[in-house]
Amino acid sequence: MNKKKQGAALAQLAMGTSLDLDEFEIPEAPAQREKRHYDNLFLRGEQKTVHRYVDCRFSNVTFEGCHFRTLHFERCVMDNIRLVACNISELKLIGCDVQRLVAVDCLVNQCLFHEGKQQQITWGNSLIEGISFNQHQVESLLIHDVSLARWSASESSFSQLEIRNSEFSDAGWFNSQLQMSRWLGGCVRRQAMSGCTLNAVDYQGTIGSHQVWNDCTLSQVNLAKMPLQGASFLGSHLSVCDMSDCNLAQAVFTRGQLNRCRLNSANLTFCQAQDASFTDCDLSGACMRNAYFNGALLAQCRVDGSDFTGADLRAAEIRDTSFKAISGGDKMRMHGARGPVAKSEPTEPLLTKIDAWYQRNQPGLPEASPWSPGKPLNGGSRYV
Repeated sequence: MNKKKQGAALAQLAMGTSLDLDEFEIPEAPAQREKRHYDNLFLRGEQKTVHRYVDCRFSNVTFEGCHFRTLHFERCVMDNIRLVACNISELKLIGCDVQRLVAVDCLVNQCLFHEGKQQQITWGNSLIEGISFNQHQVESLLIHDVSLARWSASESSFSQLEIRNSEFSDAGWFNSQLQMSRWLGGCVRRQAMSGCTLNAVDYQGTIGSHQVWNDCTLSQVNLAKMPLQGASFLGSHLSVCDMSDCNLAQAVFTRGQLNRCRLNSANLTFCQAQDASFTDCDLSGACMRNAYFNGALLAQCRVDGSDFTGADLRAAEIRDTSFKAISGGDKMRMHGARGPVAKSEPTEPLLTKIDAWYQRNQPGLPEASPWSPGKPLNGGSRYV
């Protein structure tokens, strides 16, 4: 509304004259309903700007062909709800308890679920431009044939999540739990998880790129044959996970802990696994060319048939792991490694001389000095 119209509207209000909302471009007041029950309703073709429901109960309600600018539910209880061919600019559910909701052929621009819980939810053949879960509990969520962008989950838990034949992009997960869930087909692009726990999750058959699981705990997660080039598992704990036949070129496992994981026939070219630990893992037939395993632990691992050409295992610790049946053993860097290694272990005269100089001169503060930290100082390597 421009200043001229504002003056005219104020003049009419001063004279006690009613205003034409369309003429003065005044938005419709939000329609709010409190503590009402809606049972066995069928609403078709409704067009509303803002609807807000507080402490209401909905049972057996269908919205078909409805258009809402904002649809807001707060502390509502909902059972058996259907959204069919609806266009919703903003959908908010705050502190709601939702059971059996089905949304098909819908267009939703922004969807927010804050606190509360959901059970037996289905989204099908829809377009969702943004969806956010905050401190929310979700059980049995099916998403099929959906184009979904800008997914956000914070401090939420998901059980029996199934995403089928859908495009899933720009997803962020923080301090959330995901269990007994699976992706079937479709594409996952730019998904980042931090501080999350995954248990019994299946990604097999899914394509995509830019996957991140940093500081996460993964148990019984199936990533077999996935394109995970450049993926990050920085500081994560992986247990009984399957990454066989994966493309893990340039992937990051730095400071990670892998226990009883399958990486057989995986492509680990140029992967970064500094200070990582691999215990009872299957690395047989893997391509480890130019991989960085500085300071890593390999314990009770199978590496038969793997290619270690150019791999860097300096200062690594090797326990109960045989390198006899590998290829490229004469081209590995093993300076300072501990434990049994290939017989053709190469030598690095320069690094050997540097070690001898440090042993002889003992640079730094004496251990008895009051300024001495009592342990090696953090910082760059002596070889830099």
